[in-house]
Amino acid sequence: MVCMRLSSTSIRIGVTIGLVLAASCVTAWVQHVEAQAPAQIGASSPLPVFVTNPSEATVLPDGFVPGSKWRFTTWTTPNAFTWVATVNKISGAWASLTVIAEDSSRHTQWYYIPGLPGSWERQ
Repeated sequence: MVCMRLSSTSIRIGVTIGLVLAASCVTAWVQHVEAQAPAQIGASSPLPVFVTNPSEATVLPDGFVPGSKWRFTTWTTPNAFTWVATVNKISGAWASLTVIAEDSSRHTQWYYIPGLPGSWERQ
């Protein structure tokens, strides 16, 4: 009976110590996680694009050829973001664009055109 009581107490102490160690490890890990900075959207840091396997054919807007100019307006909320771009090169559904932002800054980068959430208007 004394042995049963002693082993039962030992098990409870062991479980309690284990739970305290686990809780302290989780607390230490959570305290060291750094939050990401808010996204800055602009000509030098465009909207993120996530390429998936599309269920339909991905096509570029009619007339989307090197040398053409386009105005892009996002469909993001709460604000719409607009910029003008000149098409430099095209490779499939990707296009190298020189983007001119509203503040007149310029930036050239490759974009996956069907994945941009917005509309295109030829200039």
